[in-house]
Amino acid sequence: MSTPDPATAPSETDPTVAVSSPLPGCIILISIIVVFGTLATLFTVVFVKQSRAIAEFTAETAAAVPVATATPEQIADANRKLEDLLLAAARNEMDRVLFTATDLNAIIASQELLADFRGQTHIRGISEEGIEAEMTQPIRTGFLRQGTRHLNGIFRVKPELAGGTVLFRVVGIEVPGKEVPAGFVNTYPAFMKIDPKLSPIDQVLPKIGRIYLEGENVVVETRVSLPR
Repeated sequence: MSTPDPATAPSETDPTVAVSSPLPGCIILISIIVVFGTLATLFTVVFVKQSRAIAEFTAETAAAVPVATATPEQIADANRKLEDLLLAAARNEMDRVLFTATDLNAIIASQELLADFRGQTHIRGISEEGIEAEMTQPIRTGFLRQGTRHLNGIFRVKPELAGGTVLFRVVGIEVPGKEVPAGFVNTYPAFMKIDPKLSPIDQVLPKIGRIYLEGENVVVETRVSLPR
């Protein structure tokens, strides 16, 4: 192995030799810091504004909501209507079942699947504008959504078929003495508590053709599935 001749070795002071500069790396690093700093500032500003806006129409504590109650006769009548849907689905028949506000309260009061709604939801009535329910709903606030405030008011929801189940879309929220922004209402998540894979609900859901509001009723129509 030969030893390089010092006379022919490139010199660090030779202007013809390219020497790497830390400047481009510093520029990239500074740019990244500026971008993340800007995003963090924007996030903080938006977060603070949203938190303040939500605080305008929410409360620190949940309001008292009448617990959904029903007589044995009302529960039996509501269960009969549910059984009518199950029977129509099993027989592959068309049926049209009407549920009143009393029926919905009876279902909430008696069905364990809806136990979480007890003390939080009371159906006041049904109209073409929606199912009117007095509700209290927790709203996550604060940094990383660790805090909780409560939305106490009158919700209006409409039923629809989506995602293989029945859900209730929020179309209006009224809080006494306060204004709820339309953007908040439009982005409020739909209520969907029933697992479409849960028996015997899984037998009924595929046979539901329509669900809609008519007068003071929620109408559920089953459909006939034709053989292939």
